[in-house]
Amino acid sequence: MAFISSAAMKAAVAALLVFAAVSPAARAVAAEAEAKAKAVGGAPSVPAGSLDIAQLGAKGDGKSDSTPMVLKAWKHACEATGQQKIVIPKGNYLTGALDLVGPCKSSIIIRLDGNLLGTGDLNAYKRNWIEIQNVDNLSINGHGTIDGQGALAVNDVVFKNIHGTSNTPEAITLNCANNLPCQGVQLINVDIKYNRSDNKTMSVCKNAIGKSIGMAKELACV
Repeated sequence: MAFISSAAMKAAVAALLVFAAVSPAARAVAAEAEAKAKAVGGAPSVPAGSLDIAQLGAKGDGKSDSTPMVLKAWKHACEATGQQKIVIPKGNYLTGALDLVGPCKSSIIIRLDGNLLGTGDLNAYKRNWIEIQNVDNLSINGHGTIDGQGALAVNDVVFKNIHGTSNTPEAITLNCANNLPCQGVQLINVDIKYNRSDNKTMSVCKNAIGKSIGMAKELACV
């Protein structure tokens, strides 16, 4: 299961995070993305112990493509053992599709201090912008943002089998644009507790349409 901080959950709608079992098609997409990352010239190999995407060649200028560096950091962290940390430092990092696929040998922390920006080039997306699949013991924290920049209409987003704690009573926030409402949102067996004495949590929705199944019904707003 994935353990997601409250800040990360609030960013997840823009990020189009999908938690599901890995299908052969998903594996094929991930393999193709990895091959593209290897084919891009100029991106240095991962130095031992370094998972800072800026040290891998990513530029936080909001214009340069950081996709290969993020995928390279993920591959290194996923194949390593023990606890691994991927750092998104301060800056604006533009990316295309990111398929972060397991199973992984390690537990992974993604430290989001900067901003991940989705490219406006729709040809860069075969399905979703960011997909995290078949990954256990994942934590996302930090004060950065995951911003689709309005390039994508948020449709058919699935939050599935997510268990963890939230630092605020608002465990899930679906804040969608008036002109591009979120369609087909599904909360399936999402169980997030408030880590204070009153452990009840809630979700807050704006312009979001969908349904809740299983444990998610207690905190559902769709």
